[in-house]
Amino acid sequence: WFASCARSVRNLNPHLDAEVVASPVLDASSQQFLDSLAARGGPQLWEMPIDEGRALLVSVQAEALKGAELPPTDVEDLTLPVGPLGRVAVRIVRPKGSLGPLPAVMYFHGGGWVFCDRNTHDRLLRDLARAANVAIVFVDYSRSPEVRYPIANEEAYAATKWVAENGQDIGVDPSALALVGALSSLPWLILILAGLFEVGWAV
Repeated sequence: WFASCARSVRNLNPHLDAEVVASPVLDASSQQFLDSLAARGGPQLWEMPIDEGRALLVSVQAEALKGAELPPTDVEDLTLPVGPLGRVAVRIVRPKGSLGPLPAVMYFHGGGWVFCDRNTHDRLLRDLARAANVAIVFVDYSRSPEVRYPIANEEAYAATKWVAENGQDIGVDPSALALVGALSSLPWLILILAGLFEVGWAV
């Protein structure tokens, strides 16, 4: 798969060095994460039972953070009374001691709608909140196979709409709202923006 992507990039820009395209250099933390996964041996993530795969990702994150100094942040877990199941879990991460309403970033994680959650992304959320001086609203949507399409999509939209309408209640500025998606959640951004546009929000 990666080799195919590399060839596609090469075709788009023939001036790129083929060796560089085929052998990308990762930053140190990403390389450390991949090395820790490889060192465990055993089956690949997609070959594992789902519960084992989820537990693996959580444990790898915990090991990577062992002894590390986390960015100073305030973390709050909430359950919003919205969505097709009547509840959507979110985690709000702010710079430590921040005052006044902050711009909000709705964050939708990847993982094939099956893996990852607020715990696998803990360090990333803290880093983003601290570096950008924003409130990260991580939507911990229901995953498959426990639920099926379109539950997770509708939860993502419902949570975003709730923050856009009630942001002041959780200390964020609803007029300064950004959406961030990773991998499998990227298509949701278009759907969420379209939904907000339909109900009259300027997007």
